[in-house]
Amino acid sequence: RTSFHSRSVSFGPVMSVGCRLVVEMVVSFVARRAFLLTAIAPIAQRLPAHADGRSSYRLANGEVTVPDRPWECGGIQLVGEPSLVGSGSSSAVFGISSADGARVAVKIAWPGRASATVENEGKVLSALNRNNVQGVCKLRGECKLPGSDRVVLVLDPLVPAPTIDRIESLASVPLQFKAVEGLGIALVQILAASVATTDVQILVNGASGVPLL
Repeated sequence: RTSFHSRSVSFGPVMSVGCRLVVEMVVSFVARRAFLLTAIAPIAQRLPAHADGRSSYRLANGEVTVPDRPWECGGIQLVGEPSLVGSGSSSAVFGISSADGARVAVKIAWPGRASATVENEGKVLSALNRNNVQGVCKLRGECKLPGSDRVVLVLDPLVPAPTIDRIESLASVPLQFKAVEGLGIALVQILAASVATTDVQILVNGASGVPLL
């Protein structure tokens, strides 16, 4: 069991001293530093629509083409028109409605080595989901983008606006503490699931302070 009081962290007997020190350092670091927000819509050029029902976007890292008509990814039916959410070094992210009405995040890898990176991310998320780790995306489906070898992940939830890129930009100290607390709990559970990471990027819901990795 993990509990947080102010900036001190107490752990149950299953947590090692090394784990305790790592999390204390990370929580202190997060309280002072900004994280890159990947769900900020980048400057992008939407190209003319294709006759076969696909939309293309030109982004800083290249072009990506997404079906506008219904398609399936890992058993998830994607039926809504895609909307560009963000772009990073390994992928572009779109918000698309699924057949059950949920708005999901669809992460499409860039060609080449980036696909292997996104594929590995899917394996890590699957392991974390099996261990019921709090505060991480749920992997709902995985596939290849139709007509290409790009890896696609379907993730839930799609964090609603407003999202922030600096914890200190949250409107109140209680919200800031909630974000740090949530991240600390997630990191403890990630370590307990035998997963280590050196690249932590979070989205924080600006209204609730709830973080998502």
